[in-house]
Amino acid sequence: MTSNKQIVKDAFINEIKNTSLYKETFLDLNKYIIDEIIRPNVVSSLVYKFSQRLTDEEAELFKLIILFEYGFYNLNMNNDCIVIEMAKFLE
Repeated sequence: MTSNKQIVKDAFINEIKNTSLYKETFLDLNKYIIDEIIRPNVVSSLVYKFSQRLTDEEAELFKLIILFEYGFYNLNMNNDCIVIEMAKFLE
């Protein structure tokens, strides 16, 4: 049986996935991370610069995207870039 919380969570995630911020910015970030991992060097953090400055509202939404996609809440971010601590993927 699906809980009410799960129903709301699924609806919220679907709504977020339909935003341009998800479709353009997050998918680009994800590709950037994978491309960096494939390179023959290991780094503890990656800096990803957004193609355009995020508004405060977009930045907060992007933090939520990181939370549901990667399972951690990233506070090391501003409206221009995000620093991804690679150790978070090992937790």
